[in-house]
Amino acid sequence: MKKKHFISIVALLTAIWAVSCNKNHSDSDSLPEQQEASYGNVRISLNTSGEQATKVLSSSAAETRINSVQVFIFNKASGKRETDRFENLSGTVSDSYSMTLTSLTGEKVVWAVVNSPRITNVATLDALKQKVSDLGENTVENLLMSGFNENVLVRETNSNVSSQQNVVTDASIDVFRLGARISLNAVTVDFSNTDLENATFTVTGLYLKNVVGKVRLDGSGIDLTQAANWYNMTNQAAVTSAPAAIQALTKDMPLSVNCNSSGTATAIGYSWYVYPNATTSGQDTNAAGTSVPRGTRLVIKAHLGGTSVGGALNEDTYYVFTIPEIKRNNAYNITSLKITMRGKPDDNTDEPTNSGQLSATITVQDWDSNETLTYEF
Repeated sequence: MKKKHFISIVALLTAIWAVSCNKNHSDSDSLPEQQEASYGNVRISLNTSGEQATKVLSSSAAETRINSVQVFIFNKASGKRETDRFENLSGTVSDSYSMTLTSLTGEKVVWAVVNSPRITNVATLDALKQKVSDLGENTVENLLMSGFNENVLVRETNSNVSSQQNVVTDASIDVFRLGARISLNAVTVDFSNTDLENATFTVTGLYLKNVVGKVRLDGSGIDLTQAANWYNMTNQAAVTSAPAAIQALTKDMPLSVNCNSSGTATAIGYSWYVYPNATTSGQDTNAAGTSVPRGTRLVIKAHLGGTSVGGALNEDTYYVFTIPEIKRNNAYNITSLKITMRGKPDDNTDEPTNSGQLSATITVQDWDSNETLTYEF
């Protein structure tokens, strides 16, 4: 279901033009009258959308929450910034807001950046587009978004009437999350007719590794051959030593979710947030090494207890699989994940789980629509 939050930003745009006389003008010369300040009202609606939200999928408000807004106005012809304004909503949740800016009249490009730290030192539109966001600037209730409208005409208004009587220019901006959401809805463990038939299975950790750490505000990628642009590279140790902000977005561990091991699905309901990654497992330079780029992978850490044919069980096992190409503002919902045998004994290297140990169905949804694609492993 598409949801829209509207921020009405009434922008007071002024232009003052003064012409001074040249020296030694004659009596017949007349000075042009100084033009009075002209006003234009621009009402900007920012639209966000989402369905599930928070680490346990409990509320859609978190993913559409607007905590701060920065609006930039650029001259369309020159690309130069004319003005910008940053407003912090102090953690309140609001679907309407207004701010006042001043700018020249004419054709404009208007950009909005939501939930980002204040952006400074931007002189041109290209400079704003190239600004890099770090994944750690996001939280589960403060997801960075951006959007623009490049066809805004600010018209000169009549200074002889009140601003309320003048024509209002409406400009709608759809803002899109810079990142993507990956959710695990349920796990089905079926050890029937195997040596693990009497085993217990407890999910003790869930995390993402090989996570892209940076993206530009216009959504374009950066150089992913540089290790500095990644987090959680290749193994569990890198995940647990990542900055706290990254761990909050990409890891839930320790856990203790007991799963039925005879084929009944167990609800999981966790989500994580990452930046886009076009790399998939088939494009990995060396899955066993540390080179980049490489596919983002979900890791399920579990503990096997009970008994097997060989006796008592007390061991950890890991299931690792690659998420399909990750695109901006998409939600990847793992709706069916089935485990039928042991996984890897550790997660010290980056090899995915072998075929036959795990199968998964991933439904991909745009947060701003209900169109879906299905991937099966």
